[in-house]
Amino acid sequence: MSEERSGKVGQEGGPVAVPSTRTAGTSSEHEYPSLKSVAAGLISVYLAAFIISLYVNLPIGAVSFVLVIFAYHPQPIAKKEMPITEKIARLDPVGTIFFMAGTICLLLALQWGGSTYAWKNARIIVLFILTGILLVAWLFVESRNPGTAIVPPRISLQRTVLSAMINSFFIGGSFMTLIYYLPIWFQSIKGANPLKSGVMTIAMIVPQVIASVVGAKTVQVTGYYNPWIYAGSILTSIGSGLFITFTPTTAHPKWIGYQVIYGLGLGCGFQQGTLAVQNTLSGPDVNIGVSIIILSLTLSGSIFVSVGQTLFSNTLAHHLSNIYGIDAEAIVNAGATAIRDIVPASKLSEVLVAYNAGIVAVFKLNTILACLSMIGAIGIEWKSLKREKAIEDKTEKAEEGLGDKAITRVGPTDRDGVTPLVAPTMVSEGDDESELDKEEYEEKQSRN
Repeated sequence: MSEERSGKVGQEGGPVAVPSTRTAGTSSEHEYPSLKSVAAGLISVYLAAFIISLYVNLPIGAVSFVLVIFAYHPQPIAKKEMPITEKIARLDPVGTIFFMAGTICLLLALQWGGSTYAWKNARIIVLFILTGILLVAWLFVESRNPGTAIVPPRISLQRTVLSAMINSFFIGGSFMTLIYYLPIWFQSIKGANPLKSGVMTIAMIVPQVIASVVGAKTVQVTGYYNPWIYAGSILTSIGSGLFITFTPTTAHPKWIGYQVIYGLGLGCGFQQGTLAVQNTLSGPDVNIGVSIIILSLTLSGSIFVSVGQTLFSNTLAHHLSNIYGIDAEAIVNAGATAIRDIVPASKLSEVLVAYNAGIVAVFKLNTILACLSMIGAIGIEWKSLKREKAIEDKTEKAEEGLGDKAITRVGPTDRDGVTPLVAPTMVSEGDDESELDKEEYEEKQSRN
């Protein structure tokens, strides 16, 4: 079971890697004579992008669907009858409300701060205060009701789960900010349309898919995922750092090569945190642990994309204010694809430098997040998938042997983590379970 998970992780990495084309929005405050033609062009571009994405995603999704249907055999779950009130309580409605409200307040503060309102504005200060109060209340509710908590402390505070959560949080934030702002760099600096800017990110996506598949297969052979998590944090940090060197004159070999490095890092480490949690937990706890990792990935993306937007807007506005003879507000509101339509040719190079500085400020945030992911990578325990699989097989055999009145005892674990079989020992139905391979059985049960 444990070894199969690494293969499934590689399959799951395929559809995730397919990029979406992004463009900076245009403001309704500024109308242009060619508004209808621009709208028609955007519709045709997005329609083409949708069709291409559909043709790319359908085969990948179909292959993943077939593999899951034939390769994944879930264990039956015993259903327990309970009243409706208990079912609702198990959803942790109070904790969910506190968590969602706190997250919304945080996102609003990050989105509005420095752009819509000044950081010292009362609205921003109140939002940050509410964020702290609501999240503290959420932690209190979770600690008081560990049995129904959406993030149970007994799982989230386990060393590997907590470390994988930290690693995924920073890796997810780095990836989401980059995949959001890199196409904007292509659109604004290189003059690419939204569709072409998405195509230009293939240099990152293809290495990501390849590294994800190779990493999953290698983990199946070696049994260890930790080296790949380390490689992921190191390569994404290097790739992010290289993006900081972007200028309006950066040539194709550089922005392609930098994407390859970053994509390899994503492929190595993006999915391994989930695998580490699956290998550490067992039973129903696996689903909860995986959900926590996915929550970390998505939540960090929401938070740091908002932070990136604030960095980009403030940096761009600051640099534009130093350029004489342009309408800085109109340029900020126009968006990346309309720069060349509203900026005079004599000022275009200066505006592109300002736009590049704004996006590079986000790339600096990327680099910090990628480096911080190493903190979580170091904390993940070294556990062999092969050894865990051997323990699972022996435990299942012990449980089956209880009904058959016989079971094969096992000896001490060898250097490779595999326990050799020894001569079978007969037991009666009345014997206690502790007499049957006590050490491994208790280890497995304690994890449940």
